[in-house]
Amino acid sequence: FGGQYGFNRVAAGVSAYRDGWGAGLSGQRIAHDGYIKNTDMEQNNLFGQIYRKDKVGKIWANAGIGNKRFGAQNFYSSRFPLQQEYTQTRMINVHWEYQWGKWQWVGNSYYRYNHDRFELYREGDGWLVKTGSRYVMGKDTAPSWYTGHNYHQSVNRGGMTNISRKFGIHTLALGLEYRSEFIRSNVLGEPGDTL
Repeated sequence: FGGQYGFNRVAAGVSAYRDGWGAGLSGQRIAHDGYIKNTDMEQNNLFGQIYRKDKVGKIWANAGIGNKRFGAQNFYSSRFPLQQEYTQTRMINVHWEYQWGKWQWVGNSYYRYNHDRFELYREGDGWLVKTGSRYVMGKDTAPSWYTGHNYHQSVNRGGMTNISRKFGIHTLALGLEYRSEFIRSNVLGEPGDTL
């Protein structure tokens, strides 16, 4: 696809299924120059999945990566029109189910990583450039209190398992779940290692 302001989108995917096995892969890229200064963006995604099913159960796993960058003109605040944000995300998930008569066992595990860079003053070619300890663009400079961009990393991971049995119209189930969330930031929380 294509359109105004340099808009373009390219997407493709392929999938196959045979003898209880399935697999798929898809990707997409979207970009545009923006309708006014600092509203440009680009986004790239890739996603894959594999699947297996037989007489007693099924299992599937999927994974994906995504990168996104956008000029945040008036997105968070009109007071700072040169904002930009860049995010990277990675994820994987595995799910399985097993059926034996009236018994069923289900399990799931996942992992998600996200990295976020927020620039209150956009850095790059044609934008501000770090010179010494200051950000400079021509004759303009970012305020002296702006010493750098905000970086955040977060990791979410966990898993669950559940076993259940049917008794007529009733079902008895027992489950266990674990979840862990971690965030590392150069501007949030207690002082620690820099990113």
